[in-house]
Amino acid sequence: MLRYFDRNGDICLRALDERTVGIELSELREKEHAILAAGGASKVNAIFGALNGRYANTLVTDQITAKYLLHKSENRESTTI
Repeated sequence: MLRYFDRNGDICLRALDERTVGIELSELREKEHAILAAGGASKVNAIFGALNGRYANTLVTDQITAKYLLHKSENRESTTI
């Protein structure tokens, strides 16, 4: 997938997105199986955005990345209340 989205899962660079060939992000939300395989500290924000955008319903990652994501999610929930 070569789409640009922010940490909330919202499309960035809409003009570029309109010229991108491939599955639309909205179509990923409708798939029974949308698997995201990624890991590492440099990927945490991208993974977080993909999960927030509901572009994947299965995540394959390492333990450290999973802990970063849980921490990031917990901090987000406590700041939005």
